[in-house]
Amino acid sequence: MKFMNKSRLIFLCSLIMFLCSCGVRNVSQTINISSFGNINMIKEIDGQVYVLNATTSSVHILKDGKLELFIDLRVKGRDFLQDFDMEDDTLYYSNTYDEIFISKGSVIEDTLKVKNPDRIAVLENDVFVTSRKAENGFYYLKKIDPETNMILKTIRLNDEPLHGLMQEDYGLFRFKDSLAVYNPVRNRIEKYDRDLELRYTVGFKDDLEYGNFYISDDLIRVLCVKDDNISVLKIQSDGRRSMSDTGIQSENIDIGSSCVTDSSAYLYDFIDGKIIVCDLK
Repeated sequence: MKFMNKSRLIFLCSLIMFLCSCGVRNVSQTINISSFGNINMIKEIDGQVYVLNATTSSVHILKDGKLELFIDLRVKGRDFLQDFDMEDDTLYYSNTYDEIFISKGSVIEDTLKVKNPDRIAVLENDVFVTSRKAENGFYYLKKIDPETNMILKTIRLNDEPLHGLMQEDYGLFRFKDSLAVYNPVRNRIEKYDRDLELRYTVGFKDDLEYGNFYISDDLIRVLCVKDDNISVLKIQSDGRRSMSDTGIQSENIDIGSSCVTDSSAYLYDFIDGKIIVCDLK
């Protein structure tokens, strides 16, 4: 009987150690950004991961576990850059002053006047932006011609006007020649073509909080909060769904600024000032 109790005790200790290790075994590295200031977006572009430092108006590239300065935009003293995207060697930045900066280096070459821009994506010289806050109760996705600064098309992202101080965080992801929007009001991902015609939707459950996402030909990955932990929802092309727990508590993580790719999640811990990189299986 004593032998059985001892065996069970050894088994339980081993099981606990294994379960505890599972919570952190996906963390491959931690990057200290405590001296950076405010990070507004982490984004993968053409296989490289970039970080937007809104405090210093700079973009950094992640290489060999370290952040290297990529572009230091010559706008100082204001924390206002919201998001960025890149096409070839041209960078586009949305800001809170109803502008989109365009640069091919540290110098701003052009500025588009666009009301209330938030998330930004660029497809073959067309610029797409979501609304940062509601305009008369509605959020929009806008298509803009950067040559003329004309709005070519605008669509609503909510069916009924929103009232009060509610502010929604719409995610935006470009995939090949299309766009995908995480729509928190409709609680789904919506895929649009370049003319902003809706092509398909993928719905989510209402009991979770969702953040940035990734799309490929075969799957969708979405950052979410489940049981106070950061998890990754995986949706395969045949409709099968699975959930992976990173073991990282959610209270310090901004899933709207964090990034998920085909192989990793880059989680922005805004309290401790670090990026936690988790490998995904």
